Amino acid sequence: MMVEIIPESNPDIDKNLFLKELSKVADGINLKIIKISDAMQSNRNKKDDFIYINFLITDEFKGKFFLNNDGTVKDELTDICDDIIAIPFTLNELDETRNYTIGRNSNLFQILNYGMKKQKIIPINNNSSIRCNYDEIKSALMDLTFVGTANLVNSKDFNDYYRLEVKR
Repeated sequence: MMVEIIPESNPDIDKNLFLKELSKVADGINLKIIKISDAMQSNRNKKDDFIYINFLITDEFKGKFFLNNDGTVKDELTDICDDIIAIPFTLNELDETRNYTIGRNSNLFQILNYGMKKQKIIPINNNSSIRCNYDEIKSALMDLTFVGTANLVNSKDFNDYYRLEVKR
């Protein structure tokens, strides 16, 4: 038997810092989806489910990704190539047919739309919301590789935030 290293996300990489630094990379960076969690109930809105998606960073990517114990940003550049970051995505609520509606404005839409097009599950020109089940989401996203970027979303309900998106 050989010892196996289990690829796990690095809990020390701050998701917000990661996305902010990514937004500064003009050409984006290569990412690969290597794990999708089971759907879990959201604490914020009990009707909604969410998933964690683990992204393997397959490019050199230097930035400030870590926080000090007091919440300030560690002032050192780190290359997180071959590291893994877990990012949560809301799926909304299950309907009576056990499907989720992933709206065009949801954080997952752009990545899921891209993945489903690549898997030929939906037409290549789709830009409309998607109704699908967990297994369809998982099969569209698992092992998906893409060039990722982050864009600032101006939110009416929350603070503005950066969203992971597909550059190409």
